[in-house]
Amino acid sequence: GGQGEALHHSAPILEIPTLSVQDFVENGNSDNPLDYLRKTYGSDWRERPLLLRGLWDPAALQMTTNATNQRRLSTQGLLQMNLTIPYFSDARVHGALKPDATSKVQDIVQRIMEGHPHKIGSQFIVQHDPSLLDEVAPQPIVTELFGDYFTKKRLLGHGKTFGIFPGITTVPVFVANGNSASTSTAHTDTCNRENDDKVQKESSPFTGLHCEPIANVAVQLSGFRRWTLVDPNHSWLLRPAISNDGRSFYPSWATSIDHVPRYEIITYPGDAVFVPTWTWHRVDYVESGDLSIGASLFHFRAMDFLRRNPLFALLLIPALFGELVGISSQ
Repeated sequence: GGQGEALHHSAPILEIPTLSVQDFVENGNSDNPLDYLRKTYGSDWRERPLLLRGLWDPAALQMTTNATNQRRLSTQGLLQMNLTIPYFSDARVHGALKPDATSKVQDIVQRIMEGHPHKIGSQFIVQHDPSLLDEVAPQPIVTELFGDYFTKKRLLGHGKTFGIFPGITTVPVFVANGNSASTSTAHTDTCNRENDDKVQKESSPFTGLHCEPIANVAVQLSGFRRWTLVDPNHSWLLRPAISNDGRSFYPSWATSIDHVPRYEIITYPGDAVFVPTWTWHRVDYVESGDLSIGASLFHFRAMDFLRRNPLFALLLIPALFGELVGISSQ
């Protein structure tokens, strides 16, 4: 069939557009970042992924020795957080699309540091304490580049609770480590997974290839992550499926994407990557001496939602509404 024929050749790995943010923050560059992006990549630069090198000054992220200035979205900060959240007990498993366990943040992080293949991917940390938004990204630059999506009002919605409109921005925090040295059985708390020995696994935690109806500025606060990104124009090469748990995203069931043009990058501490609406992405947690801690500025861009993949948009409206009003979240 067509897929088998496509697999006979490899598609190119594309060069990702890149902005070195600190060049504009520190060095008095005569261009502003928007002018640079338009001149270098065209006025439609938001149509493609963008790598933001040094969105945070990496040195600033390391300044956690003074307890009064300690970043809460750091290893030491998370080890003091007693909020109970859902998490993935074994993030190496294929098809693990929804958290299957709950525990306190500090306990999950401790076990990740001990080598367990857990992964946190939860919006509840920032939702519980919206002041953490200031630690995710420097608001002036992300607002200049992507619009006014990143205020606490956008996160919480209008009014005391939701008011007329719910929040259109969510900020999940992601924590894992590529260290898979531990072969012990994961501590599972309320884990429901069965027949663990029959489940197909990767060697280290990952998030499988999927696309979502929102745009994302994914910020790396500690450690490393490897990203694979695919334009939505190639959706039909990726065996897309509708999520079976009512959440608004499409997983891919492709066994290989060697035949699909793609971007492959690594984000280092302080970097971020802009993932446009409906862009397919897979994330692999790279082993390092530090935990991988990241946070994503998920924001809903209505025109991009409709324009960049109309069929996916139409099919997903019921699930998306459920997430916007808080029926389905993690």
